[in-house]
Amino acid sequence: MNEKSPQNCPACGKMVNYVSADHIVPASMIMKMPGFACLSKDNQIKTLNTPGNFAPLCPPCNMSKQAKLWHKWKGYKGGGFASGAPIKANQELTNQLLKGLKGQIKGLPWS
Repeated sequence: MNEKSPQNCPACGKMVNYVSADHIVPASMIMKMPGFACLSKDNQIKTLNTPGNFAPLCPPCNMSKQAKLWHKWKGYKGGGFASGAPIKANQELTNQLLKGLKGQIKGLPWS
């Protein structure tokens, strides 16, 4: 995700040379989910790094979003959301991820 080739940030729509991985469901929220603390360190890392839970954002958007859920984030103050990014779709994706992460935590062996 840290490619050095020009690409559009999906949040602000700006063409940037660098994007960074953003947790769609924030790591701080995942770590507070029931059962997470009981997982082995390896399984905690595996859960935090679930591939579908990442989106590429430009650095200003990533810093602006911090530990917010996508549908609760207002967008980078300097850019807003690109072409009115569909907040409902972001909320549906977030809900699917939350359900999947909770299921993953329940299904992984505990320490």
